[in-house]
Amino acid sequence: TGTKYSSLATVEAGNDRMRDKIVLAQTSRTSISTKRLNEDGPVDWQKLATEPDNGPEKQLLMKRLETTSREELIAILDQLATFECPKGRKTVLEAAVIMPLMRLDPEWVLSHYAARLHETGLRLDMALANWARKDMAAAAAWLDSQIAAGRLDGKSLDESRGDGSRGGFESALIALLIDSDASAAGRRLGALPAAQRESVISSLTNMMCNRLLQIPLADGNHLVFANLVRSQMPTDRQTRTLADCLDYMWGVDEFPKFTAYMNVIEATPEERVSCAEHFSGNYIRMLSNKRKVTLGDLDKLRERFAEISPDGVESMTAGSLAKAMNGSHASMMFPQASALAVELMESTGNDEVLAGFLEIAAFDEPNKQLGRELATKVRDEQRRVAILYRFK
Repeated sequence: TGTKYSSLATVEAGNDRMRDKIVLAQTSRTSISTKRLNEDGPVDWQKLATEPDNGPEKQLLMKRLETTSREELIAILDQLATFECPKGRKTVLEAAVIMPLMRLDPEWVLSHYAARLHETGLRLDMALANWARKDMAAAAAWLDSQIAAGRLDGKSLDESRGDGSRGGFESALIALLIDSDASAAGRRLGALPAAQRESVISSLTNMMCNRLLQIPLADGNHLVFANLVRSQMPTDRQTRTLADCLDYMWGVDEFPKFTAYMNVIEATPEERVSCAEHFSGNYIRMLSNKRKVTLGDLDKLRERFAEISPDGVESMTAGSLAKAMNGSHASMMFPQASALAVELMESTGNDEVLAGFLEIAAFDEPNKQLGRELATKVRDEQRRVAILYRFK
């Protein structure tokens, strides 16, 4: 179903581009003019409609819009509404004008574009966030009224998967409630359909990761978010979500930041172990995109693991190697990851990491023979038999 949907989306996108070209070809060369802030001539809308997205005319417009008044911005939108150009391009131009207006009068933007809330290109969720910063109660009441009126009901396949416009608006509102009213954030999140709830949590996770990167642990909102995850997500997804908040680009030399984050969210011992595996697996994967991962890199991880769980170093190392192969941009493949496990076994005389890795690592058909060969190095007969069966 996903493959067919992707193919259909590609065809539809091609149709939209063709329709845009037809409209553009039929468009009159007459351009709409509007007074520029510095009175030096009209905006060339026709040029804006045909130049590259970040062309010189667009950059000039964006610069001028920064200091344009509310009334002038509304006038520009009124004139733009009568200009004929491809729909996609027109939405881009509208969004450029709406962005500064969202800061000046977000309530007007939402009221004026209430019939187009589903158009993600306009980023009306940002208008809601701006309004909520000034008046949370009014912004929340407006969103509830739109939901009650059915303007944010999911009608497309995208929205049925939880990617609909309601999710964007809810994310904008809940992100602010996390800072100001944890109970209200939980109520809004809990009222969402399951699919949209996961989509919103995913969006919030990205926001929390950015906060952790830019202002580490400054606001104290990470514990609020962690408790939302624990109360609103299935048990098997909770730890992965908490781990996704981490900036794994910190690297192993900055494990103290990882420990500080774990302390702030009051992580359980199980959460610490799982998050450490996930964090380190991502780190190894990203490191392998730059250079060959060495046994020395693995030893550094193991030193840090010992601070988290002295008795769990072997299982955490195996889990990190297995997780390093996950992801669409993974360059750490089964042969490389297993080779590190073998090196570690040879240097320590302990086959726990190799056995643990072979028991959980993902593998492709071409790796089966290698997996069987490596299984012979596992001393425990029961585990060796089980691994051989897995790679049969």
